[in-house]
Amino acid sequence: MKKLIFVLCFCLLLCGCGTSGKEYKDDITYPLQDQNDVLIIKEWTYLLGSGADIYYKYGDDAPVFLGKTSGGDNGFCPFSEGLYDITEEDENVKISWCFKPSDSDRANWRSEYFQLPIK
Repeated sequence: MKKLIFVLCFCLLLCGCGTSGKEYKDDITYPLQDQNDVLIIKEWTYLLGSGADIYYKYGDDAPVFLGKTSGGDNGFCPFSEGLYDITEEDENVKISWCFKPSDSDRANWRSEYFQLPIK
């Protein structure tokens, strides 16, 4: 039994099921109200999960990491599919995204607030 578990773990490691298995989609840039501000959404999939790393960029400055979102159900990539909304609220942005691809009434949408850095 121990040999079988060892072989299975070794196969998983060889198949890319370690920490480097994320597959990133094309970056999405979203301009904010100030012409110099943009959000950068780096969406990824991994096995049957998905999510996004959210960055803020001002002008030519280096991007600043704001946080992460969970993605969709069964590896669904809502950002790549255009099923997201972004609204600015004072010094925050609210990002909403669809969790299930068949959801048209937004019952399964999720939201997250991210605080923008002070310029």
